[in-house]
Amino acid sequence: MTVHRVGANGVALTDRTDVSQSGIEAGTQVVVTTGTGALTVSSTVTAAGNLLLSAAGDPGIDAAVTSTAGVIELAAGGDLLQDADVQAQGAGKTITLRAVGDL
Repeated sequence: MTVHRVGANGVALTDRTDVSQSGIEAGTQVVVTTGTGALTVSSTVTAAGNLLLSAAGDPGIDAAVTSTAGVIELAAGGDLLQDADVQAQGAGKTITLRAVGDL
């Protein structure tokens, strides 16, 4: 998995390549996408802003996904498999679930 990092000033930072990522905790927005295959969330994902998890295949949400001050979008090119809590905290915040297959 390659992570393309961008600084607060919009300047690209050094990319990081790993086989997997274990959990995410961010003080701002989070965007995780796969160009091919599935995405499995097996450790907590937390963002203080908007949060997008998108997979070309079947994403599996097996651990909590939370945004403390933004909206959440979970998108699947196949089936969206959710087996954990998804929370968009704060007034007027929404959760959008999109799947080409089943929800």
